[in-house]
Amino acid sequence: MPQRSFYKAWLTLLAPLLVACQGQIPPNLGLTPQGLRPCPQSPNCYASASAGAWPWKGALTDTQQALLLAAAQLGNNEVKTAEGQYLHLVFHTPLLGFLDDVEFWINAPRGEVEFISASRLGWHDLGANRRRMQALERLYRGRE
Repeated sequence: MPQRSFYKAWLTLLAPLLVACQGQIPPNLGLTPQGLRPCPQSPNCYASASAGAWPWKGALTDTQQALLLAAAQLGNNEVKTAEGQYLHLVFHTPLLGFLDDVEFWINAPRGEVEFISASRLGWHDLGANRRRMQALERLYRGRE
């Protein structure tokens, strides 16, 4: 029983910290007249503006479906918005529950998929957004 009390005490202490790791939904999500918002100055963001856009699949629905399937295969995410040319997903880290917002714009006139992946909290993400988007790209391109 003392061991159970120890774990219960730690959970009580850590719960507020874990909730604090989630952060607020950024107010500037979504498409602007120019497309997706740019990355902030902090290094906890990775976007197609610097990494390069992905090719689209030739039809809006095919591209959207391929993106959603790649995200489902990667896991640890929830689709918040999937409307036409715009997708918003929230990814979470398994251990601490940090939340990262990933947005896609299927830019049909240019035949490409633009993206941004940004952490809600902190300054550095130790490359987590870059690695996630590179893994998503491999899964997405594997469906070509």
